[in-house]
Amino acid sequence: NGFYRFLESNAVPIIDSTGSIRGYLGSDRDITERIQSEEALFESEVKYRSIVMNSPDGIFILDLDGRFLSVNKSLCKILKYTEEELLSMKIWDILPLRLQSFAKKRIAVISNGNVNDVAEYEVLDKEGDEHSFQVRSAPNYKDKKIIGLQGIARDITEQKKVAEKLSQERILMRTLIDNIPDNIYVK
Repeated sequence: NGFYRFLESNAVPIIDSTGSIRGYLGSDRDITERIQSEEALFESEVKYRSIVMNSPDGIFILDLDGRFLSVNKSLCKILKYTEEELLSMKIWDILPLRLQSFAKKRIAVISNGNVNDVAEYEVLDKEGDEHSFQVRSAPNYKDKKIIGLQGIARDITEQKKVAEKLSQERILMRTLIDNIPDNIYVK
């Protein structure tokens, strides 16, 4: 049909009584499907890695002890650590003490195969500044066994600051309106 196939060939020489090679005896095995599967896997890996590494959200993988196994560039940038620094740390190293119990419980729940929707964490960067993260996590499997968890951490620090400022302005506005001696109405 005009399509090329990939073959794996094995052959041994056929030697006559004078020691000359008369030909070869061999076999071919069609490995086209295996090659195509390997190419598809490679392409999938490249796409996955590109998405993870270029995501504006922090993406990470932890083992069951809370040790970072993988982090993307965005998480490093937000937390002001190098990849090597984060990979030498545990999640407890960046969580305030008040959240460590909550995080341990959440990791236990996820490591039992349960997926929690979203949790919010306060996380400390390298300089000690606090960031608010919205985190989605799921179990990380190897050979059908849960070996840790993987997550996506969205930095919502600025959103929370804006919401707090808006709340304060609403309170100030309500206080002003409630204490103005004149009548106020909307037409």
